[in-house]
Amino acid sequence: MSWKRCRPRVPSRLPGTAAALIVLAVLGTACSSPPYPTSRPKSLTQCRPTFVGVAHPDDDLFFLNPEIRKTIRAGCPVDTVYLTAGDAGKTNRAKALEYVDRREYGVRAAYAEMAEAANR
Repeated sequence: MSWKRCRPRVPSRLPGTAAALIVLAVLGTACSSPPYPTSRPKSLTQCRPTFVGVAHPDDDLFFLNPEIRKTIRAGCPVDTVYLTAGDAGKTNRAKALEYVDRREYGVRAAYAEMAEAANR
């Protein structure tokens, strides 16, 4: 009689990872915009809307600044999408939501600082 070692089947992360890479590849050109002048534009037609896609909350602050700050201070619109909630794998739902809320507040405060505006 031979024994086979059986491992529990773990769902593959390949489809999700591949989808995220495709999204980031498509959006990559939107993230590499030329530097904008520091003065406010006369109209939004002088701006290129910027769409930023990153894996985790605050990755944009760590890896894409000062470009985001220059774009915001020039008065141009910036939209940021996070591919994860940033819950750090917490299993307790209440603690995970609290953690996510704190991270979201931190990101909002950082964007308000970059825009030289009040954090609302």
